Amino acid sequence: MADNIKDLEQKLAKARANEAKQSGFTVVVFEENLENLKEIKVKAHDLTEKEKANIMQAASQLGENMEEITGLAEQLDRTVGPWLKLMTLIDDPLKEIIGGMFQLDTKIVATLPNLDLLSLIFEGNPWIDSKAHNLAKELDYISNKNK
Repeated sequence: MADNIKDLEQKLAKARANEAKQSGFTVVVFEENLENLKEIKVKAHDLTEKEKANIMQAASQLGENMEEITGLAEQLDRTVGPWLKLMTLIDDPLKEIIGGMFQLDTKIVATLPNLDLLSLIFEGNPWIDSKAHNLAKELDYISNKNK
């Protein structure tokens, strides 16, 4: 039974990733003035080996800090300190992953509004190992917990 559920989850994840790949992804970015946010529709491109390596390096940075990120996520409230510390840990790696995947300048990529994209990115790319996939699930959990 558990294997059937896992198989169905994998098929659903693959279908979601394929659908998103066909229709494109909605990414939240800063406008040119870096003041306001806007949504843009983008499509993933075929990554070079260097781009894949950069994305994996960014994912591993997140993985190395996962224990601290998870601990901070549990402390988040309306005070600024924990949020700033969380952003310090996740901002650059997330910008690198999202920017690299969609050929976007990392300066304009917003991170928190795009957390949900990570699971689609990781599920749609078989070269990313299961640890990166689990990382996406954990970040989605953190994102949903704080909505």
